[in-house]
Amino acid sequence: MKEELKLFKALSDETRLKIVEFLLDGEKCVCEIVPYTKRSQPTVSIQLSKLKNLGIIESRRVGKSIYYRISNPKVKKILNFINKKMDEIGYTPIGVIHSSFRRAKGTPIQSIVAKDTPGMVEVFPEYAGGLKDIEDFSHIILIYHFHQSKKGMLKVKPYMDKQMHGVFATRSPSRPNPIGISVVRLIRVDGNILYVKDVDIIDGTPLLDIKPYVPEFDVRDAERIGWLKENVKKLSTAKDDGRFVNSRENE
Repeated sequence: MKEELKLFKALSDETRLKIVEFLLDGEKCVCEIVPYTKRSQPTVSIQLSKLKNLGIIESRRVGKSIYYRISNPKVKKILNFINKKMDEIGYTPIGVIHSSFRRAKGTPIQSIVAKDTPGMVEVFPEYAGGLKDIEDFSHIILIYHFHQSKKGMLKVKPYMDKQMHGVFATRSPSRPNPIGISVVRLIRVDGNILYVKDVDIIDGTPLLDIKPYVPEFDVRDAERIGWLKENVKKLSTAKDDGRFVNSRENE
């Protein structure tokens, strides 16, 4: 059987037909987006009839079974778009990070050299319940979105070297997935607000997650540190020079 005829095959009693509305030429219509569904219930038959009357699907009888496929090219295009979107991974910020750094240029490039620099982590109220017991940790790991970074590059020239390196061998903020991490000191907790120090993060940065820092988990005796072996001595004086952010963000 052709693949396109299997689109509406096999809806069991334990499952239900999922219908979604789309806007076509300014008018609403319904379109089935769940593959492999078979009309086995009266309600399903009604919905399929509506779709057929709208010119969205067509049917074909094979023995005692009736199979349906999407025939409307606009709906096909929409479904292809939805399928691609469903393959994407998305995150919703759980808060926002506040600091004295208003732009990237001049910001410390690691929290270890941002010693005593204060900041505030505002966790949105709907996620505040997740902060229970966090005050028992002296340090926390902030995971955030580099919201001002340029489009991700696979080769970059990092702050502390003049040579190009693969982005995954650097801490560059301009990455395919612009995710940043910082270990900061937790000073105190006031409701949904965390007061922290050692902040190397731009004000207004979207917060994605918080994890407790545990030396037994997170500290390793590294045998090699790659190109940084000859450059790590520059860390104490290195600053963000704005090379990885959109130009308008650095104005």
